[in-house]
Amino acid sequence: MRRLLVAFLLVIALCLPLVASAQKKPKDPVLQAYLETQFADISKKLGEISERLATLEVETGKLKQQQTDTATELRNAQNLVRSTDSSLASYRVTNTQDIVALKTDVAKILQEIAALMESAKKAEPAAPEVPKIEGYITDPPAEGKDICTINKGSAAGVKVGMRFLVFKASDAATQVGLVEITEVLDANNSRAKIIHSKPGIKLEFSDIVRAE
Repeated sequence: MRRLLVAFLLVIALCLPLVASAQKKPKDPVLQAYLETQFADISKKLGEISERLATLEVETGKLKQQQTDTATELRNAQNLVRSTDSSLASYRVTNTQDIVALKTDVAKILQEIAALMESAKKAEPAAPEVPKIEGYITDPPAEGKDICTINKGSAAGVKVGMRFLVFKASDAATQVGLVEITEVLDANNSRAKIIHSKPGIKLEFSDIVRAE
């Protein structure tokens, strides 16, 4: 960075005589005005560069301090590891019978815990499987209406309040709407209200519905 600053100072030293010479011997007022403008711009840019160099010096100082702090923390951590290793190495158990008894007790406790977990698992009631209901729209909503009909009813376990995600038949992976069952008509049909649908997309016949 110091080399860069020296280089800029050399540039200034080289440019100033040229500019001064040009100012002493101007060919005409237009040229003199042009040279003065250029000199002012160069001075301004050199000032900005000097400010940037000063900022870089400050940032470099911060980085050096961070490196020093990190090195100190690393040394402290290494000393702690060495101290811990020394403590572990100095630890000795002289009563072998106590160690064997302790291991036996721990093994018994682990066996009892395993038995308790197995008993608790057997005692838990099996979670009822939620049926995966999937069908399609058989009667799409009329113009300006928000009611449609799907081909799933009481036989599939459909109940009022259930919600179904809606997908296009041509793209069964992208959700385009959501409907909620308002009436179970019979074993194979139910009415649903459109909760929302993507802008510009109409729910149509054969659109796929899947229970949430």
